[in-house]
Amino acid sequence: MNIKTRLMALGFTGAILTGGVLVATGEGEVLRTYVDPAGIETACFGQTGRNIKLGLVFTNQQCLDMLATSLKTFDRELLTLTPPLSEGEHIDSLLRLRTLRLLH
Repeated sequence: MNIKTRLMALGFTGAILTGGVLVATGEGEVLRTYVDPAGIETACFGQTGRNIKLGLVFTNQQCLDMLATSLKTFDRELLTLTPPLSEGEHIDSLLRLRTLRLLH
C-alpha cells in the first residue's frame, strides 16, 4: 500500500495529506534510527525528537503512526495562524467551492 493510501486510511485529506506524502517521499522510510547528514538522530520518515535514540527499530505501522502524530500537530499549529472566517465569509467560501465543483 502506498503512503497516500495509508494516510488517507487514517483520515487525512487536502493539504495535510499532500504535505504528508511530500514529507514521506522526500525523506523516505527507514525502519531504524540513524544519524542524518546534519548529525541528528532520525528514524522512519525523518522523525526526530527526544524519543528517537540510536539502536531503535520500528515497524511500518509505528513509522506511519509517528508521521500521523506529527502531521496532526503541525495541522493544529497551522490552524492557529489562520484567521477565523466570519459567518458570511464561511458561507461565501462554501458557495464558491460548490460552484467550482459544478463547473468541473
